[in-house]
Amino acid sequence: MIINSIVIAYESWNLSSQEQILVDLKHSLNGLKKGTTLKSKSRNLIWKVNSRTIFVQAQQKRFEGETEFTQHFSFRSSDDISKFMKMIAVKEAQEIYQYGIIPIEHDNKPLYGEELEII
Repeated sequence: MIINSIVIAYESWNLSSQEQILVDLKHSLNGLKKGTTLKSKSRNLIWKVNSRTIFVQAQQKRFEGETEFTQHFSFRSSDDISKFMKMIAVKEAQEIYQYGIIPIEHDNKPLYGEELEII
């Protein structure tokens, strides 16, 4: 992992049943390992990477050394599955991957477009 590299936050979701936040992160690195520290350049908030979300229904790029959390969704039709798989492929083509992150000493999620520095 390269210190001082920047990742960009996109969509994020608070999970009521867990302390972690799901977030789409854009990066061109060789993955984000568990424990990687991300610090907001604008708000000085800190998060730690917990895991990468891997969807059972999609072919996804895998990075060596990442902790993976496997997610399975049920779909009503094969068209819905196809749309979901295409959405994941489009995001990954843009180097956007979903991660679970844990806020450190706060409960905020990253803002859309927020730059996070690896420290």
